Amino acid sequence: MNDLHFHTLDLNLLRVFDTLVEERSVTRAGERLGLSQSAISHALNRLRYVLRDELFVRVADGMRPTPRAAEIAPRLREGLLQLQLALGPAEFVPEQTERRFTITCGEYVGTVLMPGFIARLRALAPNAELRIRPSNMGVTE
Repeated sequence: MNDLHFHTLDLNLLRVFDTLVEERSVTRAGERLGLSQSAISHALNRLRYVLRDELFVRVADGMRPTPRAAEIAPRLREGLLQLQLALGPAEFVPEQTERRFTITCGEYVGTVLMPGFIARLRALAPNAELRIRPSNMGVTE
């Protein structure tokens, strides 16, 4: 990529590019991303400027990626996936968790259902902490 224009690159433009590669249509890409056709076209023009390539050309049935766009697409898709994984929540591993869970429940649930739930929680997540609080629902003052 040309370093001269890298500072103008917005990550949202990369999402537009990736969706255009999949949909091959400005209208469908806009619908999928919740953007107008005009916003997609504007984003595409910004990408064209940054990457110094036409990226997509109009054909009878939509948009066709240029050779440069076809070259970029798989690497970009992988990069977006890696960003999503890096920024998303860590995978929950019950055996390793030390989280505190709080459950508020009535007397019936507490005496009938909770013993089995607690046993299962201890088996699956032995380091988890469980707090059970009584519910005040149904209590009249």
